[in-house]
Amino acid sequence: LSGIIGSLMAQGLNGSESAILGVYLHGVAGDHALAGGSSASLIATDVISHLHLAFKEILTIGINL
Repeated sequence: LSGIIGSLMAQGLNGSESAILGVYLHGVAGDHALAGGSSASLIATDVISHLHLAFKEILTIGINL
């Protein structure tokens, strides 16, 4: 999560915007990761591997980074 927030700040978002969007992206990526398995076996790398889907979702609704 901190890496996502840091990367958003590096792209020019302020701290508050980065935190809000970062938490949202992290949650969406987690939801995608969970859809492919069970919560008992979910690990951090599963969330990371689904992060691209979360970014794709926000780009399709018109949020530009």
